[in-house]
Amino acid sequence: MDVQITPEPSDAEREAVVRALESEREDERAPSPWRRAGLRPEPDQATAPRRQSRGAERA
Repeated sequence: MDVQITPEPSDAEREAVVRALESEREDERAPSPWRRAGLRPEPDQATAPRRQSRGAERA
């Protein structure tokens, strides 16, 4: 990975930053099939639940 860091870090700092950036890149990959299944809304979650009554009525 080619990165520009200022101010110029030490070799150990540069290596740590590059490793952290690569780790983040790995986390951004497409989710697993199990994760995708959990992220999809169920048919009854697509909208708000229907109200049972229209609200308060005058006495």
